[in-house]
Amino acid sequence: MKVTLAVRKKDRLFQQAIIKRDEWCIFCGNTQGICAHHVISRRYGKSRHDIKNGVTLCMQCHQSIGINKIVKEMSIVLYFISLKYFENVIEWEKYVQWVKLG
Repeated sequence: MKVTLAVRKKDRLFQQAIIKRDEWCIFCGNTQGICAHHVISRRYGKSRHDIKNGVTLCMQCHQSIGINKIVKEMSIVLYFISLKYFENVIEWEKYVQWVKLG
């Protein structure tokens, strides 16, 4: 997906919506320096601006993910937090397939 001004505007709206919904880092509870994180990579354009694919993380937790310092427990938390926006695990898995294969 080409990152145009329109995409960047949608990125900002996505971030604002996720932060407004969650209000704090879903992993550590921090309320300072929080940002939106894509559970499924935003490189898959279909889910880039889908709020079901976003969670709020503080900058420290987000950076831990970005430099592959993520611990197993954190990935599990992200997975189950994301599931709360879906009816069940099967729906989540179908969503992931739709995004990746789409």
